Amino acid sequence: AAIITIKVPDFMNIREASIDFHERGIFINSIEYPAVPLNEQRYRISIMSSHTKEHIDRLTESFDFVWNKFRKQSSTI
Repeated sequence: AAIITIKVPDFMNIREASIDFHERGIFINSIEYPAVPLNEQRYRISIMSSHTKEHIDRLTESFDFVWNKFRKQSSTI
C-alpha cells in the first residue's frame, strides 16, 4: 500500500520523535492525541514511486535511530 501506518510505542514521545525525524530530513505525518487515544498514536508514511531505494534506506535507518534513542531513554527512567 502507498500509505503505511506505524504504531508509536508507549515509551516514545511522538512530538519529540517527530522533531528527530525532521532533523534527519524525514517528513512524516503524526497522528496523535486527541485525534486518537494515547495508546493508538501512530505515524503515517506515504511511499511514492518517485522514492528511491536510498530514500527508503534512509527512512528505515531513521526509524531505527529514533526507536533506539527513545527505548534507551525509557530504560534509564
